[in-house]
Amino acid sequence: MKQFLFSEKIKRLAAYEYAPVPLPWFLAQEVGKNKIASQIHRIFLQESATDRQFGGRKPVRKLKYIIYIALFTVFWPVLSGIRASEYLNKNGNYVQTYHQINLWMQWLQSFYLSAFYNIHPDSYYKFRLWEPANRKKIALYIQDYKIKTLLPYLNRNIDVEQVRDKVRFFEAASVAGLPIIPIIAKLDSFGKIKWYNPEEKFPQKNLFIKYTNLYCGQGAEYWEYVEANKWKSGDLMFDGAHLVEHCLQKAQYKTVIVQLNIQNHPSVANFSQGGLCTLRAITYKLPSQPAKSLISSWRMPRGEEKTDNFAGGGLVAGVSNEGILTAAVAKDIRLGSFTNHPDTNAQIQGTQLPRFQDMVNLALKAHECFQKPCFIGWDIALTMDGPTIVEANTTWGTESIEMPHRRPLMETEFGEIYCRALEQMEA
Repeated sequence: MKQFLFSEKIKRLAAYEYAPVPLPWFLAQEVGKNKIASQIHRIFLQESATDRQFGGRKPVRKLKYIIYIALFTVFWPVLSGIRASEYLNKNGNYVQTYHQINLWMQWLQSFYLSAFYNIHPDSYYKFRLWEPANRKKIALYIQDYKIKTLLPYLNRNIDVEQVRDKVRFFEAASVAGLPIIPIIAKLDSFGKIKWYNPEEKFPQKNLFIKYTNLYCGQGAEYWEYVEANKWKSGDLMFDGAHLVEHCLQKAQYKTVIVQLNIQNHPSVANFSQGGLCTLRAITYKLPSQPAKSLISSWRMPRGEEKTDNFAGGGLVAGVSNEGILTAAVAKDIRLGSFTNHPDTNAQIQGTQLPRFQDMVNLALKAHECFQKPCFIGWDIALTMDGPTIVEANTTWGTESIEMPHRRPLMETEFGEIYCRALEQMEA
């Protein structure tokens, strides 16, 4: 039995994609010439010293903490070598062919960055860290796992549920008069249905069904209205009553919402084959100051996908302050970059994004209505009715920002604003 438990612990240890505790050499490596970047990394390392990684936010018991540090001190270099080999096998030939970096050098660089900087080998490829200019900025990159600790830490004394909860956010945004995708109904695990449609039935339009608290569009379904009181999704076709039953079955696991499926405005329709495109606009707001824009990216679906989810195969292009698009990228770096959309051949790189400032202004207006979170990642669509809010995120990923812009997040004002917000919160 003891041998079984030990082997299970080893398996869990080997499953870590990054070291969840600050190893002795990490802090020294993080401290660099950029004092703000060093402070941000120290905050992350300090927060790592809680048992947040293990189910809570209380400080880890000293003995448990020491054991974890000892284990990762011994095993992390080994795991880093294994991870470096895994991602070399996946991406190495592409980088060697198109960027002339030999396989041994790729492995050595990604191993070193993982073992000594806690930079995941996947990030080595996504952030093009084989390029010397990018490696020099290593302390300025914020990986996804760090932002998912840093933002909740900043918001730890703030009630963010009004923004995070899709239903509460929809209700508050509607009261504030903000344009937002309508919710038709909410269905929960108790079999209760809350209708936002006065007729208490699905309208005869295309619908989108999704869970309220899952990321990356997990479990989302597109239902096309095909004929009198019938909707179709894949091989399934239901009338209104059976579609309600279907939603209730999905809701046995997590709360489900049913929304209208909205369409792109004709001016941006050529960026997909029918799936909705969105602007990911990161805004920030300090107390007694107006909301401001930090950075934006334009997200586009590929193929027959109805959502623009980056993790699900979508494309993302950086957007300049003037609304000019960069070349688009996918999460899989082996696909290269896209100056044109691979499905529609629409020009991406160098294109002026229609009504870009109007979409950013809507995000800023919305942030004024939801003032407490310092940073919010808005998903704004340009629809037939103009800029429309899809959802808001108090925790947002960095890959869809740093990859297409080909620059670290810390080259923006993020670090300075984060530290100022933290000081004001703790004052």
